[in-house]
Amino acid sequence: MIKLKELKQAFIIGALMTFLFATYKAAADYTELNSIQADISEQLVRLHIISHDESTLATKEKMQIKTETLEKLRPLLENVEISSEVYEILQANLHLFETENITATIETRYFPFIRYANFRLPEGYYTALVLEIGEANGSNWWCVLFPTLCFLDQAGKLENDYFEEYEIIFRLKIWDLLWQ
Repeated sequence: MIKLKELKQAFIIGALMTFLFATYKAAADYTELNSIQADISEQLVRLHIISHDESTLATKEKMQIKTETLEKLRPLLENVEISSEVYEILQANLHLFETENITATIETRYFPFIRYANFRLPEGYYTALVLEIGEANGSNWWCVLFPTLCFLDQAGKLENDYFEEYEIIFRLKIWDLLWQ
């Protein structure tokens, strides 16, 4: 007959083994996700616009600049097929985005996780066209400039299946392991 003490010990050992296995799987998944993010980041260019401050006026100005910037970018990028072309085009046309009040640069920046209509983009460092308005102490707006996710239709549908092979679905791995 199994004693209560032995049952508790078996439960604790089982819980500990489950925790250790889940931790191992999470670390492996994190490493794989970082590898995927690094691969994706080489193929993307993002747009990052930072407002002067948190005022309502600055927010409206930021959104107006976003609209104007996308209007300028659409014809420049409509026939581009690889990210290296985007860098060259942006570098050659930075002057189109700079004003007395806006500083335009191309740099690598950290971006958080984002979910689009039919894929998710992991957090990480990505190259971006950065537009800083005034002191750039306000909220920011960003999108994926290439491929042209900044130009999604009203329903949020992608114009192509570019990310289909990189679709990333986040789950609690322990749930998958226990209930599959």
